[in-house]
Amino acid sequence: MKLDLQLVGIGNLVESKAAQMKLNLSLLLSISILFAACQPKRLSPVVLTSQDSAAKTASKASTGSKNTSEKAAAAARLAAKKKKLAAARRAQARRLALASLEAGRQLLREEQDESALKAFKEAVRLNSKSAEAWMGIAFVHEKAGNTQDALEAFKEAKKIWGL
Repeated sequence: MKLDLQLVGIGNLVESKAAQMKLNLSLLLSISILFAACQPKRLSPVVLTSQDSAAKTASKASTGSKNTSEKAAAAARLAAKKKKLAAARRAQARRLALASLEAGRQLLREEQDESALKAFKEAVRLNSKSAEAWMGIAFVHEKAGNTQDALEAFKEAKKIWGL
């Protein structure tokens, strides 16, 4: 099957579907790049000429700068967004830690101690204040005969529980 691309000014005949798709993708990319270049608002500062920069500076000077209350409001909005994002990240880490903790418990039930230990350590990495994960680590170490490691993990769990 041949595709005549005379309409877009290429003039080549493309015989394979793969070559046809590559050509279509490259044409779309070229068109989008050209379209973006024609949009003055989308130009990067690197592309701006010195006349464009001078015009922007002059227009900023004529409109005046933001007053302090607007700046303070913008800073408050930014701080609120950062706080919300941090809370969302902590919540996601807690959910992942709980999933790792549950995976460790299931692996213990299935007698897969090495994998359970990894899951419990992942839960501790995600939420270091998870006493249950520390107890899981202590249990796996104690089951394997590593009493020193088991004791250290148990002490961490005890510290978290405040005992």
